[in-house]
Amino acid sequence: VEGVFDRARRDILMAGLIALTVAAFFAVVFARYVSRPGIQLRDMARALSRREFDLYPVIDAPGEVGDLAESLAQLSTRLQALERLRSEFIVNVSHELSSPLTIASGFAATLARHDPPFAERKQFARAILSNTHRMQRVVENMLDLSQIESGSWIPRIASVDLSEMIADVFDAV
Repeated sequence: VEGVFDRARRDILMAGLIALTVAAFFAVVFARYVSRPGIQLRDMARALSRREFDLYPVIDAPGEVGDLAESLAQLSTRLQALERLRSEFIVNVSHELSSPLTIASGFAATLARHDPPFAERKQFARAILSNTHRMQRVVENMLDLSQIESGSWIPRIASVDLSEMIADVFDAV
């Protein structure tokens, strides 16, 4: 009888160990299955922080995790468009600043190297002044844009001398 109980205990212990091993295996597989979308979302968010907008996997997950994955994909698309706009903006601002700077520099170099007649000097000075005003307006517009983005911009009404503005345009050309 004692041998039967020993064998039964051994069999029960062996069955328990096998059941525990199988349960642990399924727990690890289930945990990986459940945590994989979370890890993919983390990696996607890190890629977005590095401005890698195209490197996100398709995450097919149910419920809130799926909603979060879809929101991150939409965020990636919007950030990519914003990055493209930012790049175009920098190119445009650079052009808007470099053109009048080049013109003013050219006129100043001519004045420094040569001694043109008074009328020409006056025209060069007006062109330099006009182009520095143009650069100043670009900088002021950029500051206004910054204030608009921050929500602290207050519009100011100012009169504009149209004839002066037209003269500035013709001086720049």
